[in-house]
Amino acid sequence: ILSLRDYSLLPHLKVLVNSEVRGTFQSRYVTVPVHSGDTLAIDGTFYSQPLSIEVLSTSKAITSPRSGEIVHLNGNVAHLGRVAAADH
Repeated sequence: ILSLRDYSLLPHLKVLVNSEVRGTFQSRYVTVPVHSGDTLAIDGTFYSQPLSIEVLSTSKAITSPRSGEIVHLNGNVAHLGRVAAADH
């Protein structure tokens, strides 16, 4: 679950899984299903102001990204990295 830190919605802020749009911030929270090995990024190119997104929670099997990680954007695409699971 990803969470906007300073806004209640940003509908053009996109969550990318393997470079495909899998969610937008139509509300403050976005839940995105992922699997081990998926790449996770947030596309903030529509917005010019600084934005912060928090990884609010993950399933217990996910070791990366971790709950509590904060991603900062400033009109760019921020890569959270490759999803890692505890059993891989």
